[in-house]
Amino acid sequence: MKKIYTLLLFLLCFSGYAQSPEKMTYQAVVRDANNTLLNNQTVGVKISILRSNITGVSVYSETQIITSNLNGLVSMEIGSGTTSDNFSTIDWSIGPYFIKTEIDPTGGESYSIIGTSQLLSVPFALYAKSSGSSIPGPPGQNGVDGADGADGVDGINGINGVDGADGADGTNGVDGTNGVDGTNGTDGTNGADGVDGVDGTNGVDGTNGTDGTNGADGVDGVDGVDGVDGVDGAIGPPGSDGQGGVSLSGTGISISGTGLITDPYEISTLLPTYELNTFYAALGGYVIDINSDGKHGVVLAMKDQGYDNWYNANNLMNNPDNHDTDGAQFRDWRLPSKRELNLMYLSYLNGNPTNLAGATYWSSSEFKYDYAWLHYFFSGQQDDVNKVNAYNIRVVRSF
Repeated sequence: MKKIYTLLLFLLCFSGYAQSPEKMTYQAVVRDANNTLLNNQTVGVKISILRSNITGVSVYSETQIITSNLNGLVSMEIGSGTTSDNFSTIDWSIGPYFIKTEIDPTGGESYSIIGTSQLLSVPFALYAKSSGSSIPGPPGQNGVDGADGADGVDGINGINGVDGADGADGTNGVDGTNGVDGTNGTDGTNGADGVDGVDGTNGVDGTNGTDGTNGADGVDGVDGVDGVDGVDGAIGPPGSDGQGGVSLSGTGISISGTGLITDPYEISTLLPTYELNTFYAALGGYVIDINSDGKHGVVLAMKDQGYDNWYNANNLMNNPDNHDTDGAQFRDWRLPSKRELNLMYLSYLNGNPTNLAGATYWSSSEFKYDYAWLHYFFSGQQDDVNKVNAYNIRVVRSF
């Protein structure tokens, strides 16, 4: 009789105000007696929860009829099947507990594939459902607005016209000879009031100069002296807290403030996108995991970095001599986690585009201080072993 080697994934949601669901998510890869994946096939499954050891008393059992996917993977919710037991009465505090899987490849109840493994993590949402509800903390206080940016230096007016620096509004200032206010300029009709501007006092009009009507106050500073023959430009809008506005006057441009512009130039929009299960030389290897927008994920190196114990893996993983040309350009390689190691195994099953050996590979996930997890690619099983043992090393990096 052939055992089935499974990868168990428990997804339990917790809320301080709602009751936890009485279910556990379970997945298993199904093979027949010839070690061939049973893909896209209806199988009969019986799940039993045993207490104390692999031959312990069954505290819960159920049956389900499931169809495997392209990779021979079956997914189910324990607690949703046909049963005469009550899943909610399991006392998870008196473990350990073991899960026994029995499978009939023909979809019936003549179970011929049997495997048992320990539940290494207590289903926390089920175990903690009787704990008191959390009380939300006090709301955070509003942050302090940034200080207004400093005013820029006034720009130069039109031909031969120079604005005076930091002059008060007309205070003892003399308008330039024959200077004509520009159309719709600073002194134009209905100009917006500037922030914290100081009105000029007792300004003297220049010879033949025509004053504008209803001129606006300066922005955060004092107005300069009107230039000769300059044509006033439009007033730029004031900047928000921490950001300066932009004003145009004549042919000069003045930019004030020290704020950073982040919109519409978002950095994330400049990043390239990538596809899953694809080789990219620029990333140093083969993409085995990727997020929803295609900009970040995990890359697998295209060759093994050696055969050694877990402790010496750090001395091998970023040595450029242990990589191909593409992988040698990076120095952030690391051992894969258990989850990433399983993604490597699925790539190995689906054509093996990264030349993985049918051997045993280390992961970075530790079982305890002197034990770590590994994956037998020749059988699909994950197990924990002493770190002093020597096994294959293949590294990944995040992008």
